[in-house]
Amino acid sequence: RGVAGSPRWSPDGKRIYYYEATEQTASMATGGDPKMGTTQITSIDVSDGTMTQHSTGDGSRRWPQPLANGIIAYLATDEQGKTSLAGLKDGAVAAGPKGDLRSPSWSSDGKTVVYAKLIPQPAFEVLPGYTRQPDFRLTRLASGAAFPAASPKTGQMLVSGFLSLTTMNPDGSGRKELLAEKDSLLLSPAWSPDGKRIAFSKGIYFRQPNHPTAQIGIMDADGSNVQYSGVPNTNSGFPTWSPDGKQIAYSQDGHLVVWDLATNNRRKLTPPGGQRDNFPQWSPKGDWIAFSSDRDNPEDFKLFLIRPNGTGLRRLTNVSGDSHCAWSPDGEWLVFASARMGFKDESALSESPQPYGQLFIVRKDGSGLRQLTDNKWEAGTPFWVR
Repeated sequence: RGVAGSPRWSPDGKRIYYYEATEQTASMATGGDPKMGTTQITSIDVSDGTMTQHSTGDGSRRWPQPLANGIIAYLATDEQGKTSLAGLKDGAVAAGPKGDLRSPSWSSDGKTVVYAKLIPQPAFEVLPGYTRQPDFRLTRLASGAAFPAASPKTGQMLVSGFLSLTTMNPDGSGRKELLAEKDSLLLSPAWSPDGKRIAFSKGIYFRQPNHPTAQIGIMDADGSNVQYSGVPNTNSGFPTWSPDGKQIAYSQDGHLVVWDLATNNRRKLTPPGGQRDNFPQWSPKGDWIAFSSDRDNPEDFKLFLIRPNGTGLRRLTNVSGDSHCAWSPDGEWLVFASARMGFKDESALSESPQPYGQLFIVRKDGSGLRQLTDNKWEAGTPFWVR
């Protein structure tokens, strides 16, 4: 019958209540899409297996709980993704408090409910992260920041706020916004090897319809002298510098390009095709460029290595869902985000839209795979500081 989740016993212990959905609608339920994220409340008699569907129509209903007064309480999500407590009895729905609510649990008499509430932060946070490897220390960005990068000269951090680029000290202090946009994403900033310039992505990314254009930007480290460069009518982004600072590799319309800054010449590192080659990362040693690609099978992303001259292409990982890699400072290891561990929670309850939840490291020869994180949150776009 599809996906079933959040089971709760009836007060008399004779039935189990749960939400039911298809795999697709379960993954869309968190966003509250009224049609694509529809779930239904169902119960099953534990003595004979008889099933009863209690709700009908479109809508996202999660965390159902039967109460002694005959009401089935649950969390409803509207098409804007906003949540509210609700009750269902004899086909009639009664709405309760609204907000960014999660994990409700009602008292047996239905008069009291305890729940978690998401409280938006005014700015992103720099927090310690847990790792299962004692010889590693993780620092995580929370509340709307990604693509961290450390200056090779000063150690100053640079992060994307998706619509802005900000520098800060490693502990999050001393923040300075370098660049901001209203309608274009600013992603994947990268320091030049001498720490004097910053390359970044500007545009619309992530499989948007109608082939939106995007380009590579370069600016001075203080945010001045912003210049954009790219082939017209292409979707270009995710730059990475060569160790000598003379070239930049980036993704352009699903293949990789190397740009010579002195001559302005661009050459194809990987040939155009049906694949999506993305997130290139130039090794500090200069010997390899790592990237993610679904060239073996559509939507089946793995990590690959290629020489900067376009030779020696080889697959580094063999498990689906590997992406967002970064080199260790010595050029011997890669850290990357992976979906190989799957969702750590029911997909309809997950705060992550995709199961790229865990960080791993691997040697550039494919050996020494180790898992760094183990939690239900999405970890991505890692950067290896030292």
